[in-house]
Amino acid sequence: MSDTLPIRPAARFAGGSPAAKAAAGSGNSGARISPGFADFVRQHSAEVAHLARLLLPAGVLAEPAAVQAFRALHAEGSGGADAESMLRAAYGACIRVCRRMLPAAASVAPDAAFETRVILALRYGLRLPPVDIARITGSALPQVKAQLRQAREAQLGWTARADGPAEEHKGSSCQ
Repeated sequence: MSDTLPIRPAARFAGGSPAAKAAAGSGNSGARISPGFADFVRQHSAEVAHLARLLLPAGVLAEPAAVQAFRALHAEGSGGADAESMLRAAYGACIRVCRRMLPAAASVAPDAAFETRVILALRYGLRLPPVDIARITGSALPQVKAQLRQAREAQLGWTARADGPAEEHKGSSCQ
């Protein structure tokens, strides 16, 4: 397991994304942005926008969510001195913004469904290890692992029982 977040260069939008320009640009409510924070936004805007795309329903633009996440991160002054803690804080801000942006119809669904979606997006969309997911979401590591296991079992059509496949699969050769 990794103790560090994978810090990848933003391939698709590196430095030129609307999110990076808006969040790091001069139109940020008059607040002065440090060159280090602007570089951080340019470097990681694609990852944060990708997370927003994974969390928001189709038809809801992810770029505004990424911009709001970086603005919230800057306004809070959160993050920390190193890029890893800033990236964790950016992911957390993105999750909070996406939760607020959900359409009214989607907000009728249980909050647990959104939390599971967050964990799945971080694990399979951003390929983060469970340890980092637990840090970002503030959940206990066993809880994160249990949610990932339940999602895999649901995808495979297994029951939540510890003994494996559902009854209809017991006679198959796939055991």
